[in-house]
Amino acid sequence: MKGWLRLRDFPEYCGICERTGRDWLKKGLRASKVGGVLLIKREWLDEFIETHLADMTGKDIDKIVDDLIRDL
Repeated sequence: MKGWLRLRDFPEYCGICERTGRDWLKKGLRASKVGGVLLIKREWLDEFIETHLADMTGKDIDKIVDDLIRDL
C-alpha cells in the first residue's frame, strides 16, 4: 500500500511516540478505516504537519521533545 501508513507505523515515520500520534488524530489528522485497520495517507500527514507546526507554541515543542527523549 504505497503512500499509506498504518496507525502503528506513522509515528515512527514522523519521529514521534504513538501517544503523540493519537493526539494528532484527535486534533484533526485525517485517517481512513479499511477492514478495521486505520490508515493515514502520507500526503494527509505531511499536510497536517505543515499546517500545525506553524501553530505550535513552545509548550507543544517541549512536549514533542519530551516524547522523543522518552522513546529513546
